[in-house]
Order: sequence, then C-alpha cells, then structure tokens
Amino acid sequence: MDPEKGLDSSSITGKRRKTTLDLEKCCSRGRYNNKVMELNRKKDVVSLILSYPPMNSMNKERHKNWVRDVLKFNDKVRREKEMFSKGKTKSVSEVTSEIIKTIELLLKHSLDDIEAYVPPMTIEMMCDQAMPITWPDEKLHNLAVNFATRQILEEVENPEVQRIRVFGRDGIRVISTVKDLPQIQQRFDIVIQVDTSTGIEENIAIQLGFSRNIRDLNEFLKTKSFLIFLDDGFGRTNLYEVGKEWWNSNNIQKIVCITRGQRIYPRNMTEDLLIRLDDHMLSWQLFCLNFGKIVHPSCFQHKAIDVVEKCCDHLLAVVLMARALKRVQFDFSVWERASYMLSLEHNRSQMVDRVLCNTLAFILGRCSDSAHECLKHCVFYMEREGRDKVDLIQEWIKHALIGKFDEGQKIVGDLVSAFLLESSENGSSVRIREEIREVLVNSLFLLRDGRGLTKAPRDEEWEEFFEIHLINNKIPKLPNSPNCPQLCTLFLQNNCFLRAIPPLFFQHMPMLQTLDLSHTKIRSLPHSLSRLALLQRLLLRGCKLLMELPPEVGELHNLKVLDFEGTEIIRLPVEVGKLTNITSLKMSFYGDNDDRWKDDQYYSSRIIPQNLVSNLLQLEELIIDVSPDDKRWNSNVKDIVEEVCQLDRLNTLQIYLPDVLLLNKLWKNASSSATNISGMHFRFTAGSHMKRIISRILLDVASKFGEQERYLKYVNGKCFPFEIKKILGEATALFLDRHSTATSLFEFGIGTMKSLKCCVLSECDEI
Repeated sequence: MDPEKGLDSSSITGKRRKTTLDLEKCCSRGRYNNKVMELNRKKDVVSLILSYPPMNSMNKERHKNWVRDVLKFNDKVRREKEMFSKGKTKSVSEVTSEIIKTIELLLKHSLDDIEAYVPPMTIEMMCDQAMPITWPDEKLHNLAVNFATRQILEEVENPEVQRIRVFGRDGIRVISTVKDLPQIQQRFDIVIQVDTSTGIEENIAIQLGFSRNIRDLNEFLKTKSFLIFLDDGFGRTNLYEVGKEWWNSNNIQKIVCITRGQRIYPRNMTEDLLIRLDDHMLSWQLFCLNFGKIVHPSCFQHKAIDVVEKCCDHLLAVVLMARALKRVQFDFSVWERASYMLSLEHNRSQMVDRVLCNTLAFILGRCSDSAHECLKHCVFYMEREGRDKVDLIQEWIKHALIGKFDEGQKIVGDLVSAFLLESSENGSSVRIREEIREVLVNSLFLLRDGRGLTKAPRDEEWEEFFEIHLINNKIPKLPNSPNCPQLCTLFLQNNCFLRAIPPLFFQHMPMLQTLDLSHTKIRSLPHSLSRLALLQRLLLRGCKLLMELPPEVGELHNLKVLDFEGTEIIRLPVEVGKLTNITSLKMSFYGDNDDRWKDDQYYSSRIIPQNLVSNLLQLEELIIDVSPDDKRWNSNVKDIVEEVCQLDRLNTLQIYLPDVLLLNKLWKNASSSATNISGMHFRFTAGSHMKRIISRILLDVASKFGEQERYLKYVNGKCFPFEIKKILGEATALFLDRHSTATSLFEFGIGTMKSLKCCVLSECDEI
C-alpha cells in the first residue's frame, strides 16, 4: 500500500498501462494516425525525389532541412510515447492536439520546384502508394534496382537517417548490390546480413562470434561503424526496437531492412526512411506521361527504356527527351540519334551537367532556326523572373528574329510544350528554367564573335560544344581534323583571312546540321564534306573566290538550304539533283564568260544541268542570279522556266528573263500548274541588258527596292508589252531601267499598279 494515497504499486502500474493502451489506441486509429502516416509518406517521397537530379543546391537544402524537421518530430513523438508509458507527461488529448498541429504545419511544406518536373498528381499517387506501375521489361527492374542503390549510397552519408527499410520484390538484389560495393566495405567496419525470423540480436551476436552474449555485442557495436542488413519478409520489425544500446554518434551506423511481402505492415515511425522500389519507376512513369502510351511489344519500347536509362535518372532530361521524341513519334533514325547524343562523354571538369547538356544538344539540333534564335535570346536576355509573353514576342520582332506576331505565338507555344520555357502568371508570362539557362550558357555555346581572333580554338574546345560562333574574326587556319561528336552548328562567316578548309576538317562532325562559311576567301570545299550526313543548312554567301561545288555535295541527303549567292560558281554539279529534301536553293553564277567550259561535253552549254531543277520537288524558294551577258544562260533559260513551273511547293522565285516573252510563258505554265504567281514572292528582271560595273542608283534606294516582296525590273524596254502589264498587276515594286520610248507611267496602265508601293526610274530619258 502507498501510505499517502492508499494505493498499492500494482494499482499504479495498472493505471499507467491503461494510459499507454489509450495512447496506443489513439495512435492506431483516427486522425492522429492518418496524419502521421501522411507526413512520413510525404517525407519518403521527397527524399526519393531529392536523390534524382536536377535539384539546385539552394532548393535541395530547403527540402533536406524539412526532412530533418520531420525526423526530429518523429523522435519527439517517440519520446512522448515513452513518457506516457512511464506516466510522466500530459494527457493523451493534449499531446495528440499538439502533434496534429505540428503535423499540419509540416505538411504545408511547398513542393513547387519539384512539381516543375514531377506533376502534383504523380506526387500525390506516390504518397498514396497508388501510382500505376507497369514492368514491361527486365531492364526496368534493373533501373529501379540501380536507382534504389544510388539512394541508399546517398543516405549512407546522411547522419540523420540511421534506419532504412527497402520494400519491393527486388529488395534482395538492392542489398546484394550495396553490400558488395568496394566503397561500402571501406566505409564500414562491419557489413553483415541477418534473417529476422528468429532473434535478431542473437543472430548478429552469433555471426560476430559472441555466441549469444548480447551485453558484449552491445559494447562491441557501440565502438564500430556498422551496416547491418535485415531480411524481414513482412515488415513487422520495428527498427527502433533493434539494438537500442548500439548507437554512437561518433561512428557511422546504419540498419537497412528489406521487406518482400505483398504489403508493408502498417506501423508508424518504425524506420527513418522507407524506400519503395515501385517509386523508383518514377523516371519511366514520367517518360510515359510526357510521351504517351508505347504499345507493347514494340522495338520502340526497348528504345524508350534505353533513352530513360541513358538519362541516368535525370528527371528534367527524361521529360525533355520524352516531349522531343513525342514530336517525331516512331522515326527510328531520330531515336537512334537521341540514344547516341545521350551517350556522349565530356572531358571538361567544369561540365555543369553532362546528361542535360546532351539532351539540350539533341533538342536544339531539331529546332527550327527561328525557334533556336528565340530561345538563345531568352537564355541571354530574359530576366530570372520571366517576361510577359506579348512583350517578349515584340522584342523578338524588334531584333528581326521573327517576322510576325503569330509566328512568335507559335514559337512560344512550341518552346513551352517542349519544356524549354515554362508558363507563369496564369499563362501571360514565360520564364526559362535556370538549369537550362546554366547549361546553355556554360556548356553548349562557344561564343567568340568579333574578337579579332587570329587563332582557332584549341582542339579540346571543339570537342565539347554544341554550337560554335567564330564570326567576324581574322582566323587564317582551322584545325586539321577536330573531334566534334556533338557539334550541331558552326558559324565561321566573315573570317576574311580564311582561305582554305583542311581536307579532313569535317571528318569527325557526325551531328553537324548548320555550316556557315559565308564571306570567307575559300576557293573550294574538301571531300570530307560528304561526311556531314545530317547537314541541313550550307551557307556560302559572298565567297567570291569559290568557283565550283564538289560532287560530294550530292551526298548531303538531309540538306534543306543551299545558299551560294554572291559566289563565282561556274556551273552547278549534276549531283545537286540528288538533294531531294532541299527546300531553299539560292545560286549565283558569275563565272568568266569564256570558252573553258567547252571542254566538258556534258556541261558544254548549260549552267544548270537539264531536269535538275524539276527533280527538286520540295523546293519552296529558288533564287538564280546570273550574269546578264552569260550566253549559256540565255540559251537555256526557256528550259529552266518550264522546269520551275513543275515545282508545286514554290512560293519564292527570283530569276532573270532576257526575253520579255518568257514572262508570258511563266504565267501561262504557272496557271496550268500548282505554281501560283499571284500568291508568290517574286523578283523578276526582264529584258536583255549588259552587266554594269558601277550602279547609278543610290545604295539606299536600291536597298529599299530589294526589300520588296514582289518586284519587277524591266530593262532596255522599247514598248509596253502585255506580259509586263500583267506582272505589274501583282507587283509591289517597279524598277524601270533605260526604257527608250516611255513618256509616262500611264502608258503601262495605271489600273495595273494598284499594289505598287515603290517605283524607281533610271535613265528613262523620255519621261
């Protein structure tokens, strides 16, 4: 009996036990239990996502601090339960109320930055353990094992996490992989695996040679760094009840428990971290979510798994690649290229992010030129907080990156859809992701324009970049055969001292898509040009010493733009007729008008081989600039006009017609074909004339005239042909040069000039 209260010790113990039972009852049911489970599940999901790149250091630390707060909260709750068992704390209702308030506060932790990559619905399903999981391939099992292994290795370095549970059918593979790693063996004094079906501590003692002496075991483990793996089939083991006397903060001590049952035994706070292998299917789920369903079985499913694997669990890269490949769907060659790009290694130690760098290199290589330039503008000039969409598009127009507002709206939509930009302010603004900006600025673009450089970059620099700008320099020599595994764009224009391209210069540029050598003094192109299998744009404007294109140009089967305006090309090689994907062909023929070409029987009377133009059925833009006194052109122009009229897609045409009657032929043939002059951008020069050494037209006047979308230049006219009047009805500009009889523009029919915006008269003495 207690002399003061009249109670014996057994009664007091009974009361305390009842209090403990009340608390246990409260913990196992109702709001309290659900909230604790919800909080810890969110903590586990956040910890898992934090083990994936990308997370910038500032945001990652914020989430890690929150995880620490949850772990501290769990410790506090365990202590409260312990105090209850000893009858040394407040009532159950008071403690429960305080705990729920703390939980609700912790649950408000924002995941906005994580939700930029992982949709809120996916996070919610992961927290509810309800994410639909499909395992269509054994490689996906391997991926999940690899990702879980990586997470455990990260948590080994985390002093706040000591007890880890791994749940899933391949948990034993995870443990086997981790246990055998050299860094694990070096990191810990003791690494053992124990079955939990019988006494855990006794089994450990036996393995370590202590027979069943638990006291000696406790003293021994307290002085060691250990990693103990427990094989717990149904997850019933409370890891906080294992080895309470072992822990010493001076050592690295971890327990990792695998659970292989169909479900986890529903107990709260029995470990610091729960890793569900199904959750490590996150990369695959994100790929499928952004790409769409890939029907099984399919070779593309294997390709998709390969892409996800090569993304190395980089969540942003997975989303970017999925959206990029969705645009091409099942083009096998593009998937092969994606896999190749993701595999590229980098030598620079300062590389920000290899996987993201390779991903962006692949995506930018498939962007249109205008979208590419607009994205670069965002990278270098957009504020961190973003930009109003309308203001941004107007800025693009101002800098001549695009022509029309509608075009800008489409590009913004495409960049948002591609995940390169993200919408904000309810869609009225956009911003560029900082991870993307950092990689593009530091890793993909080598920008050395206008620096007066007299030497090309070092060989190792050529190897690392996606896009190299060396415009407006004084580089006389290029490296012999640089290794450029991911180079997609090379700008060398306006290097006035560059006279030759080394024979093997293009040998190792498998991804090159844009090459600009405009306004250099090169005289030829090397045979290695044929190695540029993916080249889409070859720009040679203003290369005035370039007199021939090599036959290898015909091997550039993906070429879409070939521009050699302002060159001295003698003739077009017949191999250009193989470029059946070309959409824009701009040509200048200003070779000497002598008899050298007569030695070649095939080209003896032709600048452009017969039937070459009509074979280029994808042409949308055709510009042919010739010397007006070139007899070869004058003898073949009629055939060229007939071939032009067979081009159904043509919407831009510039051509010199020495005979005005050819305008009528062009008009009539076009009327009976799909070519529609009334909807075309055209620049016609009609009438026979000699080339002038010095123009008598002011430069600004000539420039304004040249900017017009549809112009007619009529030279050395003597009357007012019907053909001229008809074309004038569609023209926005007229250049009347040396007309010998016209006394007034009315003679051309004022009614035909309703669209005219610009009119230039030169040496029309009778007007």
